[in-house]
Amino acid sequence: MPSGSMLKFFTDAGGPEHGGRLFWPGTADGFPVRAETPPLLHDEEYQQLATVLDYKSRMFCLWEPADKQAFDQVMDRIVNGWYMQHKRKDEWIPERQHYAVWLEWVQIYGEQPTQKMSLGG
Repeated sequence: MPSGSMLKFFTDAGGPEHGGRLFWPGTADGFPVRAETPPLLHDEEYQQLATVLDYKSRMFCLWEPADKQAFDQVMDRIVNGWYMQHKRKDEWIPERQHYAVWLEWVQIYGEQPTQKMSLGG
């Protein structure tokens, strides 16, 4: 099976579904960096960024156009290596002649440790 590339997602600037703004390190295999401002890092510093994982879950009713589009977007990121599929359950809905899909996945980001607020206040 061919290896996917995240190059196709470089225009994704982030938002609520990603927990913030996204910046891309410039390599087709690199995960986006989640930050408020573009990180000013050298190549080796990008390699040292913390990797954070965000768990997501959702039921997709594939007969609904908005759900089908959202499902396809998540699956596109899974097959290209940005997201990881955790669990999936497909259920045929006879009265709709379509599937409903319960999907659990993990979204992967780079993050600078200094971005997080300290617990001390």
